[in-house]
Formats: sequence, structure tokens, C-alpha cells
Amino acid sequence: MADYSEPTKEELISSIKEALKHNKSAFQQRIANGHKLRDLDITFNRLNYVAELVVKGNFGGIRERPKYKIAELYPILQRCMIRAKCAIDRRLSPRMSKLHPWMVIFDLPMAREVFNILHKEILGRTRYGLEVEEKPGSVIITFFSLRRLCRLFDRFEGCESDGFIKQLGEGKGQAKLIVSEDKKGVMTYNEKAECLQGKFHYGYWNSFGISQH
Repeated sequence: MADYSEPTKEELISSIKEALKHNKSAFQQRIANGHKLRDLDITFNRLNYVAELVVKGNFGGIRERPKYKIAELYPILQRCMIRAKCAIDRRLSPRMSKLHPWMVIFDLPMAREVFNILHKEILGRTRYGLEVEEKPGSVIITFFSLRRLCRLFDRFEGCESDGFIKQLGEGKGQAKLIVSEDKKGVMTYNEKAECLQGKFHYGYWNSFGISQH
């Protein structure tokens, strides 16, 4: 006899994840390239995450539904973070700025609801490699691990653990971002202006690997 009882959100989540698992397994059998397998794994992990949010946002309790509408704002956050990554990549140059020597500085408009996803749902899951300080009207995120910063950007666009390196051409060396205990990177969100500002150190090494900064 068919079961006509209303499905719970847990049943829906479990069913969707099982379907995703089945399809992921089918695709894995068709891929031999290690990098593409990694990309596939990341893709399905994100799909699992978004699927759970969508179900909870539509089938959860009335009072708790708004906080799960993240799935609708996540694509906006993704575009913002890709623009931030592009801003960093553009500044990696052997030509030092006179105003801000060997610094990458960018301002990125970001609605408060979008920033809250970055702050609470992503960075709030683990504080490894960073510190978060909340002040009236602002949130300061300090990175002291390049790997942690790359892991953040890798959620939105490919960024290897030694990412933010720009090869400047044959015989010209390379420029790369520097994030460490001595040279911390900072993202500051201004709630009134709804703007995320990034400040990071970078350096330039010539073709012989000698630091020029």
C-alpha cells in the first residue's frame, strides 16, 4: 500500500543526497583525470550543501525558514568573491604602488545579507588560520595563513593551497600574495557602507628567485 503521508524535511534531504551520491558515483567511473575528480568531488559537496539549505528553507519550521534562504544569496556571494580574487590577481605586479607599497587593496560592494553568509555560514565553521573581531558597525577578519585564505576562495573558484601566484613571463620572475603571522591579511566589512575592503601583502621575485620587495 502506498504511503501518502507528508514527507519530512529529513526524508527529503536524505533522498536528494542519495540521488546525488548515485550520480556522483556514475560520473566518477567516467573520469580518469585526478584534477577533474577533485573538481567533481567539490561540485557534489556543494550540491549537497545547497540542497540541504533549499529543503530547510522551504520545508522547515516557519520561524526558521528565513535563515535557510542562503541558497538564493549564495550565487551573489560567489560572484563577489570571484571579483575579489580577480582584484588580487590584477595587483600582483613587479611595479610597486607608491601610495601602498607592496600591498593589494580592494573595495567590494556587498549587501549585509550576503556578507552574513560569508561571516556566519562559511568563516564561522572553523577559525583555523584566521581571527574574527566584531565591532559596532564592522567586522574585521584577519588571516595569518595563506592556505586558509586559499581554502576560502577555493569554495567559489579554483584556488590551490599555494595560490595567488602570478608568473610574469619568461625571464621575468613571479609575484605572489604573502599571508603569514608576520604579514597578516585583513578583510574589513563596513555595515553602514555595505562594503568589504581587503588589504594584503604581496612580493615580487625575479627569475633567479631573489626577492625584489
